[in-house]
Amino acid sequence: MRATVCGSAARRLGNLCLSGIAAAAAVAAQSGLESRLSLPSGRVGIVIDTDAYNEVDDQFAIAYALLAPERLNVEAIYAAPFTNARAETPAAGMEQSYAEIQRVLDVLDLPAGRFDRKQAYRGAKTYLPNRGLPRSNPATADIVRRGLADRDEHLIVVALGAPTNVAAAILLEPKLIDRLTVVWLGTQPYSSPQAGDFNTGQDVRASQLMFDSGVALINISGFNVSEHLRTSIPELERHVKGRSPIGDYLFKNVYEYYLQRRKHPDYPWSKVIWDIAAIALFIDEDWIPSRRTHSPILTDELTWRRDASRHPVRVATDVIRDPVFDDLFRRLAASGD
Repeated sequence: MRATVCGSAARRLGNLCLSGIAAAAAVAAQSGLESRLSLPSGRVGIVIDTDAYNEVDDQFAIAYALLAPERLNVEAIYAAPFTNARAETPAAGMEQSYAEIQRVLDVLDLPAGRFDRKQAYRGAKTYLPNRGLPRSNPATADIVRRGLADRDEHLIVVALGAPTNVAAAILLEPKLIDRLTVVWLGTQPYSSPQAGDFNTGQDVRASQLMFDSGVALINISGFNVSEHLRTSIPELERHVKGRSPIGDYLFKNVYEYYLQRRKHPDYPWSKVIWDIAAIALFIDEDWIPSRRTHSPILTDELTWRRDASRHPVRVATDVIRDPVFDDLFRRLAASGD
């Protein structure tokens, strides 16, 4: 079965499907894959991979994670590449994301020992190449180092953008397949005729590797799942603005985004804060219902194909919106006390 999966990946990824990945994927189901699809109890060590400057939701997710120290030990934050109207090249997107991570950390002004800005790393300047190995970068090197370290629990990578950095790390060190859980916000639901969304389409090869490598994947789709996490300017004015410095920063970002996109001053506008779903999953798994299923095949055309012989993944099926925002808003307000 695994040789077939690797062959499929090789057709899509040029020669990136190396023998090491084939060997690691071949034993994934026998080396704790099922257990890695379950989140550990207690305080969990995570790293966050984020295209933080892409729009305005990643900043909420970074703050949410860092303001939940009883549950999350954020060990590192990585800048992911992206391209859109804010960034003409993946390198520019990554650099802008790195700068945005630093701004969020400045505004949060966390207590000493909570998180050091030296734990923020630049990531890939390009998407995965068609052929050959990707270049290492500070983010991938840190994923490899932490993933291979002797740990009480496996490393969890929370990927909020294109999964370029984590895919590159797996290609550079295939042993990570047995040592990581990836919580990735991307794709459309598996029942949809189309699979692509912004994160998936940014780096199709990296996205395909999430499904083909055998790494433990908890997949949170955007449309019809995390899309439920909509808020509005009046709601943010009531619960976020004026409550804390980070709350003011987040509100300002969303308000400026709103001014650029509203159709007229009285338009009933709302904004999805997509990425907080990946953090809320750790706070209360009941807020993000999910199920296990066979890993689908993500085609080059960004459609789904199904194969019941493939390894399992865990996929979110819904988001219970109100308790997520209640918890987030309370933590943001408390940070100003």
